[in-house]
Amino acid sequence: MPTHSVYGSGLNVYTALDVVAQERTEEIISEKIAYLAESVGQRSDEPLQVAAALVDPDTGALVAVYGGRDSTATGFNRATQARRQAGSSFKPLVYALAFSQMDGDGLPRYTASDTVSNERRTFENTNGWRPRNVGGKYSETIPLAQALASSSNVGTASLLEELGGPRRLVDFADLLGFEKRWLPEEMGLALGQGEVTPLEMASFVSAVINGGRRSTGSPVMLARDAAQQIPVGALRQERPAMPPEAAALTRELMRGVVLSGTGGAVRGVNGIIGYEGEAIGKTGTTDKEMDLWFVGGTPRYASALWVGYDTPTTIGGSSSELAAPLWGWWMKGIHDGLDERSFEGPEIEYRQICTVTGLRPQPDQGCLSIRAPFLPGTAPRGVSSVCAKPEPEKKYVSMWKRRQQNEDGSPTTGSVGQATGKSRATGPAPF
Repeated sequence: MPTHSVYGSGLNVYTALDVVAQERTEEIISEKIAYLAESVGQRSDEPLQVAAALVDPDTGALVAVYGGRDSTATGFNRATQARRQAGSSFKPLVYALAFSQMDGDGLPRYTASDTVSNERRTFENTNGWRPRNVGGKYSETIPLAQALASSSNVGTASLLEELGGPRRLVDFADLLGFEKRWLPEEMGLALGQGEVTPLEMASFVSAVINGGRRSTGSPVMLARDAAQQIPVGALRQERPAMPPEAAALTRELMRGVVLSGTGGAVRGVNGIIGYEGEAIGKTGTTDKEMDLWFVGGTPRYASALWVGYDTPTTIGGSSSELAAPLWGWWMKGIHDGLDERSFEGPEIEYRQICTVTGLRPQPDQGCLSIRAPFLPGTAPRGVSSVCAKPEPEKKYVSMWKRRQQNEDGSPTTGSVGQATGKSRATGPAPF
């Protein structure tokens, strides 16, 4: 729209801003980031920053935004303008792309039990690119449900390779509303080497929640001039970016990240309760812990937040230790007083599958399993003959557990407790 129309036409602009959600966003994030910054210690002369975007999946509109601890109405807004590498929070796009590939019967070609290579190797035509899994855990194969829940780098890269490589992912991201010029056509894009904004990530989650429709992320619903003309049309539902079945399967894999993966801390840490309702999400930590992400959603809202310094600096904690609980505290405040809802979409069934073969597990033989989502009639029927044996316990303990143990004088080894009170297997720092 021309500048003279904005400032000289007497426009009445109707925004999607939710005043209550905006006020709670500013209050909660400002308070909790100060707490987190104190917990990890100051690593820079600059303040530790947060950028966050909240989108309504039904309308695709931006309803609340947090642009930083020092943002103003006319200043630089990190949620909509700042671009940082997404890390593993970008991985759900690879799985959404896979589920968007349809067969002759109109069903996704991939299911949550389909497997890809999870052995460390040098990828072809990449000038020697050899990604590693955080913690050094590898297996001959890994099913898609386990690959996303455990944030497998090799498994995700193997899936993108099967799908045709980074060009396919760039085009898919463009369809979802990402600015493709910031997305390199390299295999590392599968692991989050592209630069994105929190608003772009929240808009992607919105499409996952709303059945595959692209979300604009626009804060403007409608604008009228003095003659009651409409130079900015009413916000409308965008075109489909992926089939509803693909959106539902991606959503349920992201639910697994919260239930049994790296996102469990959204329920709370250090005795501070987080969000306890239905939730999906994905963590993302870039090299040297310079960018921490949590992208996720609830039946009401799609959202994304980034934690970091304006000048990239090691933060001192992973996304599962800092970004995930911050997101949980934010969502808890946003949903206070609202009635509970459930995710909607195509019917989904759940089955336990082997974390190596993707087939039905044999628990009596020590086979490890994970809960996986399926469209009716697509769950695996075969039984796993190669079971995933439990690996020796690692000694990693989260920063919150270490703090608790240091305070009560107990040893700093052993299992890591989730915020829900349940235990999880110990291992390397969550990615």
